[in-house]
Amino acid sequence: MQRRDFLIALASLSTFKVAAQAAVPFAPVLPGRPLSFPADHGAHPDFRTEWWYATGWLNLPDGSPLGFQTTFFRVRTGIGESNASAFAPRQLILAHAAIADPALGRLRHDERSARVGFGRAGFATDQTQVWVGDWRFEQQADGYRAVVRSADFAYALKLVPNGPPMLNGDAGFQHQGAGSASRQLLLQSSAAQGRWQCDAGWADQSGHRAGLA
Repeated sequence: MQRRDFLIALASLSTFKVAAQAAVPFAPVLPGRPLSFPADHGAHPDFRTEWWYATGWLNLPDGSPLGFQTTFFRVRTGIGESNASAFAPRQLILAHAAIADPALGRLRHDERSARVGFGRAGFATDQTQVWVGDWRFEQQADGYRAVVRSADFAYALKLVPNGPPMLNGDAGFQHQGAGSASRQLLLQSSAAQGRWQCDAGWADQSGHRAGLA
């Protein structure tokens, strides 16, 4: 699945209808609410959709560049919220990851998805911690950690912000049109380091120009 198709599929979740089920009142995104950290780095499960992502460029041992992207989505489906069964898909985690190797000339990419529960996927509400299977994006004492394992690539990266969060729009609030809105913040990372694996096996690398949101 291409990343465009993956995002279209995610957006289409908002059109799902369930017979004989009352509409779920998703929490609205409203202006004027101050953000509080680290709690607002975590998940807000009352809202319809939210996401965390990291992108940047790495410097390989031979000096060549390698781009990376990690994105995790949390989706409140509005399905089965009155159902006590652990199988009810009340919350979903979807993830997409890619690496861009200019020498290869194309993206390597993959995705994962699972309902929250049974240890297969989950999130934390007090700080950034979201996972699906063995893919993870999590906040640590001195930065963030992104771990992805795919069939033809893998990486485990540590991302260190170089300052406090930068709030987009009006103190993080942004109108999206058609009665929708979002809150967004950005962290600029001064360093990205760790290990990645591709055709030639695991290699160490450092990075720069990494952004987290």
